[in-house]
Amino acid sequence: MSLETFTTVVAPTLGAILANLMYLGPLIEVIQARKKENLGQLNTFVFPWILGSTICWTCYGFVKMDPFVIFANIFGILNSLFYILTALRFETSKRAAQLLELQTMALFSLMAVLNLAVIYSDSQSVKESIFGYGALILGLIMFASPLSTMATVIKDKDASSINKGFLIMQLFNTTMWTIYGLVIMDFSILILNALGLVSAITQCCLVLCFGSAKEADLPVTSISPKMTKKLAYESNAIVHA
Repeated sequence: MSLETFTTVVAPTLGAILANLMYLGPLIEVIQARKKENLGQLNTFVFPWILGSTICWTCYGFVKMDPFVIFANIFGILNSLFYILTALRFETSKRAAQLLELQTMALFSLMAVLNLAVIYSDSQSVKESIFGYGALILGLIMFASPLSTMATVIKDKDASSINKGFLIMQLFNTTMWTIYGLVIMDFSILILNALGLVSAITQCCLVLCFGSAKEADLPVTSISPKMTKKLAYESNAIVHA
């Protein structure tokens, strides 16, 4: 396999697959939240930004006729809508729910404005720039949004609010897309994913340093063999009574 084939075909293909896996990252925690009917420590701030970013990148892919970019983001739109609807349904804080609604409506409004601007533009380069810069800004916010709880993570020494599935996929995904953006010299793709990679590395450091304080602080109880035999004897006595 030549270097050119890897950088122009293999890297973006892997990037597209990893991007879809990244958007599936929060799925397990979201499904668990639906079962428990409680969001727990799930960080819902990232969900509207996933929606805005994936819509904008999908439009950018269609404008540039880049199938890798389209495939990498189009399914993320459905995932993010599912996450947002779940968060709105089970969010116990009225203020947090209102903020989530406001973010979602603002992003849909922004997408409408960007699409209108593209429709009335005759220049291909202007169309690419509109969606390119929009996707870049929204993508940066999406990758940085897990760090919105960074102060709390450091203060409480508890990184359980950082979604591990999303983080792992973000790390590998941004690496592949950084390579692809560098090769085709697409600065929207390159800048976004290079900074997204920095964000992922920062989150990895927080997870490695703090992990989950709640799990770490659980007391470890040891039971002596003598006590084990006594408990077993009492259990048998209860069963046979």
